[in-house]
Amino acid sequence: MRYTVQMDYVSGIGGPWDKGDKIELDDANAQALERDCPGLLVKLRTQPKKQDRQLRRKTTRQERGGQSPITREDFKAVKNG
Repeated sequence: MRYTVQMDYVSGIGGPWDKGDKIELDDANAQALERDCPGLLVKLRTQPKKQDRQLRRKTTRQERGGQSPITREDFKAVKNG
């Protein structure tokens, strides 16, 4: 399993590693390091996270019908009738 080291670390179990190092460890060694220094390791994701929903592309006013934004003059004309 691949991990990111969260702080500088050295001991008889492993290291020396600097914060941000990416390391490969088996489960037994990772558990031993976590017992010795909790919060030392964070697992790296092997595959990107899947989206839970489909994302829509925003449309522009021109794509919706070619209308431009309302101007002050248009607003006044509609308001005053």
